[in-house]
Amino acid sequence: MSNDGYPRSIKTVAGLLAVCGLFLTIFYVTSAAPRLGIVMGTMQYIIGGAALLLPPAFLLLRANRATPKGKVPWYDVVAAGLSFVIPLYAFLVFQQARIESWSIFPPPPALVLGIIMCILIVEAGRRAAGTFFAITVLVMALAPLYVHLLPGFLQGSVFTVDRLIGMLFMDSLGMFGQLMSVFVLTFLLFIFFGVVLQSVGAGEFFTNVALSLLGEARGGAAKVAVIASALFGMVSGSATANVMVSGSFTIPMMKKSGFPAHFAAAVEAAASEGSAIMPPVMGAVAFIMANFLGIPYWRVALAAAVPAILYYWCLFSQVHFYSVNHGMAGVPRSHVPQLRKTLLQGWHIIVTALVLVWFLFFMKMAAGLAALWATAVLLALSTIRKSTRPNLGTMVNITHESARIFGLLAAILLAVGLIIGGMELSGIAMSFTQWLAGASKSTATGLIVLAGAGLVLGAGLPGAAVYVLLVILLGPGLEAMGLNRLAIHMTVLYWGILADFTPPTAVTPMVAAGFAGAPPMKTTLQTMRFGAVIYVAPIFFIFHPVILFENFELKSFILVIMSAFLGFWLLARGFEGYGPSSTLNMQIRRVLSFAAGVMTLTMVWYLQIAGVALAVGLYVLGRSKKSAGEKVLERAEQIE
Repeated sequence: MSNDGYPRSIKTVAGLLAVCGLFLTIFYVTSAAPRLGIVMGTMQYIIGGAALLLPPAFLLLRANRATPKGKVPWYDVVAAGLSFVIPLYAFLVFQQARIESWSIFPPPPALVLGIIMCILIVEAGRRAAGTFFAITVLVMALAPLYVHLLPGFLQGSVFTVDRLIGMLFMDSLGMFGQLMSVFVLTFLLFIFFGVVLQSVGAGEFFTNVALSLLGEARGGAAKVAVIASALFGMVSGSATANVMVSGSFTIPMMKKSGFPAHFAAAVEAAASEGSAIMPPVMGAVAFIMANFLGIPYWRVALAAAVPAILYYWCLFSQVHFYSVNHGMAGVPRSHVPQLRKTLLQGWHIIVTALVLVWFLFFMKMAAGLAALWATAVLLALSTIRKSTRPNLGTMVNITHESARIFGLLAAILLAVGLIIGGMELSGIAMSFTQWLAGASKSTATGLIVLAGAGLVLGAGLPGAAVYVLLVILLGPGLEAMGLNRLAIHMTVLYWGILADFTPPTAVTPMVAAGFAGAPPMKTTLQTMRFGAVIYVAPIFFIFHPVILFENFELKSFILVIMSAFLGFWLLARGFEGYGPSSTLNMQIRRVLSFAAGVMTLTMVWYLQIAGVALAVGLYVLGRSKKSAGEKVLERAEQIE
């Protein structure tokens, strides 16, 4: 949702609130308060962050499409004011509330303000993520009031309105709980880092790097889209932002190279979808995961590294096979920038990325502090050259864009906090876990339930909400089956984003289709085909957590990696084929390639031997008969 068309005064207020929120986070990560003799509890930082970051949701996110552009209705201004004043009140009375147990016995003023705050959060969540999300928040948050009416296995403890509001408003299990803690104290700085990185030309730089490396290759334009989106996804963590930044260049380039519009949009959508799973800067869910698991963020990023590379490996292979089959040429040499020149132009981005990786993975620095130092390095290096030096206008735009994203995420995470509070207080989470443990007779059943729930919930809820619901409701039951805890959470992350490119939601393909002028449904179906590895990859690492660096043994790790890369390459060949797709011979080879891939991924030695033998046979057969695409390219080269 763009903030274009809003009055400058409104954007300025939102920007100032965002800057104050940033300073509050910096104040925390640098431990400045104790040095100044200021005593503040962690929850006070969270409450203060909510006071500064929620108001932009009402100032920069319209209530509905009918709201006129260029104006902010009076009720939005009132809502923004209340969303600032009420958390400020909670901040000021925090010590008294803790001593007098307001979370259990809230006085009348706190009760009234708590009810108003809950209503504001639900409305902000509706603006940020839709009506279905707002309804879900209401249903789950109010569960302690009607839980006794649910079926027997879901029944739990009933609470009064006073107790419910007190817990949601003044307890760490409510709106100011874990999720806002992750957002205010860590993820905020990564968002700001991403916005600054984008403002100094990171999107264009990553695209040019990919174009320099692969532009002239067979089907170069599509391969550039995959690599450029992977590189930008490493520092953005947002699929939609990736499509809008990388796709604005790669989609027209693919269409100009001869790729169909729906294909170009699907490649970009599938490549951008990897942003949420590509370290070092993944989406908000990865930071929430680290908090839930009680491990440092770098450990989550390390676990995500190999699966993310496998995802892009499979996508790249599919694009390659399609390009060969259809005789797609590369980008003309005159349009391909020199790699050396490109790297010199973006040296400040390269250095910053290396600094972030060094701080996170080698110095084991706290994630928020690492992002802060990386941002400082990026701004300092960007000022060296005039072409990359941020001016006043650029800095103002950075604050405006940061305010929009901060408000959007604050609205969603505060609302998910209400969901967590309602489930924890009512006992639904525990009841559902016990029911699942009794109902699921096998690991396969539990995984099927998890995949189906991820797909259904993802159709109407944002990723953070899907992750939290699935982890709370299904995670303990799957752990009871003996599955690795980190692998379970990583599986939830993968299957929680299925709805992003699966009908009816399919947000990412829809955005890409708009850029390409392609049919939305046709684009979505093609994106599902490209992103198919997200459907199957979790099954692989749930049974082989060594790929996540869990229970690490070098021999096992190497064997699993080799099997995974070969298996996913064969799956890609099975999806796209290697030759004229209309011939019966090719259709049979596609089925055999897919079967070989599945056998290779089973990690059962005799099936793997059979799969490798089948793959070798298909390779020899493929070399004996050149595809139609290869012949077309050879003729083109002879003509040149």
